[in-house]
Amino acid sequence: MTNFLQIIKSTPFYVWGIFAYVLFFGIKNIKTRIVYVPKLFIFPLLLFFIQYKNFFSQNSRAFTLIVFLATLGSFFVHRSKKVKVIKSLKSVEVIGSYIPLLILLFVFFMKYYLGYLESMDYEIFSKYLSFENRISGAFSGYFLGRAINYVYQYWKESK
Repeated sequence: MTNFLQIIKSTPFYVWGIFAYVLFFGIKNIKTRIVYVPKLFIFPLLLFFIQYKNFFSQNSRAFTLIVFLATLGSFFVHRSKKVKVIKSLKSVEVIGSYIPLLILLFVFFMKYYLGYLESMDYEIFSKYLSFENRISGAFSGYFLGRAINYVYQYWKESK
């Protein structure tokens, strides 16, 4: 228990801000809501900004391939979910789901744990680095594919 409290106390303040944003964004996704089309790309772009170093690492091809495949997969999975297009507001009505919240929490805690490992024992962390890159790529691709699908549905119905 003492080690757990020490880990929590030594967590940088900005990590708690990220956690609060993850909770806010995930909880917001539970309810059906109207989203302005350009806003759909804020979260995927934020993820790419956070993970910019993966694009320049020695595993950049693998990371890019995973992002691409996850984007395609997410696009086709979300294609079955029809969204209501609101042309006057340039928005779409996104159906609520618990899945984004669960994905966000899983990835946050995984990255939190791996960040802890990196700071405490880099040798152990290095064994999980490629796993972390794959999960990060799949995570980014999921939200990017979802956004692209909603934009595609908006564009298709606006014709």
